Amino acid sequence: MKIDVFLQANELPDLVEYDETSPLPKDPTLAQIRNQREERKMKYKAKTCIHLAVSKTIFTKIMAFDTIKHAWDLVKEY
Repeated sequence: MKIDVFLQANELPDLVEYDETSPLPKDPTLAQIRNQREERKMKYKAKTCIHLAVSKTIFTKIMAFDTIKHAWDLVKEY
């Protein structure tokens, strides 16, 4: 519950469930590049929120996960 509220406060709850970055087209516009960069930034922010909200024991289990979804799925088991 603590993590969920933390993610909601930072407007990030959807990122943990749908952890996919939109691919850029062959010749992306500046707006598309900025949007993808913003998506990546928000994913790192969500990952940081999860890392900050869990105990050291759980953190050591999720710190190497590449995706937020993978970490979130493990955290929900506890």
